[in-house]
Amino acid sequence: MLIKKITFPFTAAIASLCLLSCASHHESSGHETAGVIQAEDASYYFRQGPLSVEIVPDAGGRIGAVQYRGQDVLLADDRTVSFFWGNVFWTSPQRDWGWPPDPVLDSEPYTVLQQDDALILTSAVAPGTGYQFVKRYALDADTSALIIDYQIHNHSDETRTLAAWEITRVPPSGIALFPTGETEFISGQFSPMHTVTIGDITWYEYDHERIESDQKMMTDGAEGWLAYVNDGIALIKEFDDVPAALNVPGEGEIEIYTNAAKTYLEIEQQGPLTELAPGESLSWHVRWHLRALPEGVAAQVGDQALVDWIRNQLGATP
Repeated sequence: MLIKKITFPFTAAIASLCLLSCASHHESSGHETAGVIQAEDASYYFRQGPLSVEIVPDAGGRIGAVQYRGQDVLLADDRTVSFFWGNVFWTSPQRDWGWPPDPVLDSEPYTVLQQDDALILTSAVAPGTGYQFVKRYALDADTSALIIDYQIHNHSDETRTLAAWEITRVPPSGIALFPTGETEFISGQFSPMHTVTIGDITWYEYDHERIESDQKMMTDGAEGWLAYVNDGIALIKEFDDVPAALNVPGEGEIEIYTNAAKTYLEIEQQGPLTELAPGESLSWHVRWHLRALPEGVAAQVGDQALVDWIRNQLGATP
């Protein structure tokens, strides 16, 4: 097993700043604006052009909703009865914490610091693991990309080996695609997921008829992107590619999951396996690009024009 060790001392200072001087959003006026940030009720919003992004501090600091041209991109679920909605952040491997996710990190309130045109949300320290999460959200004014910086702080007295893990819940429809990596496809405790590899791209098309149980796909990726296309809108998640040797054993850099009830789809990616000594932190950077498909580009499995267009949005080369 190869383990990459990363230390980011500056992140601890940011976390301390949030814990010591951040007021809860309930203590703000609820109407302050900094750049494209607007606070409404219990949520904050980034809005620019056709893009609207909701951040929900009271629900684990997650991304609650993303709209592009008024169309919902993430799963719009009943938030009062389920936590299977929006975009969340976990640590991998899951076997270290089981199920359900620790509510301190996944669903309980985060403190909020509004800093220039960014929001910095900080969790409490989880008593079981000693982890503390910090999530920084901002919009790139030039490209309208949503910039997400995740930080994991190890406040325990034990060295931890883990990876960052982003889970994005979207409606049970559409197509997911990513550049194929170097490892086999595995499903863990779930049923295998039907994917198709054409050339250097792996495709998954949601098909209700094929789903009779919980299904999952885990594997290595390449180029550092994972895309989801539905109803003419593309969500392209961009991140540093992880060498296959640094994938978490039994997991994958790229993961896709759907449930037997056919109520949601998850598109997920993980960072490199990292060793954190007590007091150390890691930082992981992700960019979301929301775009409408242009004429001549189809949301169809195997459409090379779609692949070329996605790579063009990222400036990527195969």
